[in-house]
Amino acid sequence: MMDVNQDHTFYTQWDPSMSEDAQLLWRINNEYRLRLSRAQNSVELLLQLLLTRADGSVQHAADALYVTQQHLQNLAQEHRDWRYRFFYVSSSDRRMVQEDRAVFRALAGFSRMQAAHQRVLSEIWHLLGSVRRPTPFFTTVANGDLWEVAHNAIADLSQFEGYVQTANQH
Repeated sequence: MMDVNQDHTFYTQWDPSMSEDAQLLWRINNEYRLRLSRAQNSVELLLQLLLTRADGSVQHAADALYVTQQHLQNLAQEHRDWRYRFFYVSSSDRRMVQEDRAVFRALAGFSRMQAAHQRVLSEIWHLLGSVRRPTPFFTTVANGDLWEVAHNAIADLSQFEGYVQTANQH
């Protein structure tokens, strides 16, 4: 399972003296990483739960979740690659870019990456929508139904463009 504490992006300090564009870059990077981690974690937990509780009747759902897990891992790796290429001044100190030109380059790179991710997320959404939902007996834990949690996390990630538009207005 992905632990957000392993990701040094969360330790990037917010600097109130940053330009508005740099603040936007900081916010969208952190929010995207949070949503992506949430989707990864919920899918992984759901897959583990199905594999331990379920019988062969949920194999199609488990297969779809495994494919989803692989897609989300690829998206996380692409996001990490973007950070090291555009977001950080250098990979050795992991300080966020501040110069206007570098910030705009990072924002443009993020936009391209996120558009490509959107296509993958659409495929994930269709894949999960095409499988028969396991009975809640197999997917429910004390905190709720992990099938719903995973779907909501993927939906939040899929709707990230709305967050960017809102963040861009502030």
